[in-house]
Amino acid sequence: MPARGADAPVASGGAPGGAAAGSDATHLVEVCSGTCCSGPLSGDSYFRELCRLAGVNPDGDGVSGDRVFRVQRVDCLDVCDSGPILRVDGNAVFKQVSLVRTEQLLDALRRGRDPSSGDLAGL
Repeated sequence: MPARGADAPVASGGAPGGAAAGSDATHLVEVCSGTCCSGPLSGDSYFRELCRLAGVNPDGDGVSGDRVFRVQRVDCLDVCDSGPILRVDGNAVFKQVSLVRTEQLLDALRRGRDPSSGDLAGL
């Protein structure tokens, strides 16, 4: 198993099948909006940048125009010292994600890479 860095996915609870199961987008991307998770960016600033990178209107329905992403805020992902935090498809948690790494993650997901397989740990 590959070593896990700050951006490596960590197993987490969530709905089996991720966003694809009964959703209107391929991937569900959740961002922790807790004040402890904000890291160098505030929760709202990071959320808006995540939406921009995913092609989502932050004040709209949360789904990207290409229907690849649904972005939503969650209250807590229980990794309070490692923000910003993203959870993808309910089972892969990425800690301390910079905007550059967020963009790399979203691009990899657009190309069909599996967020829970561990192959995104090197981003």
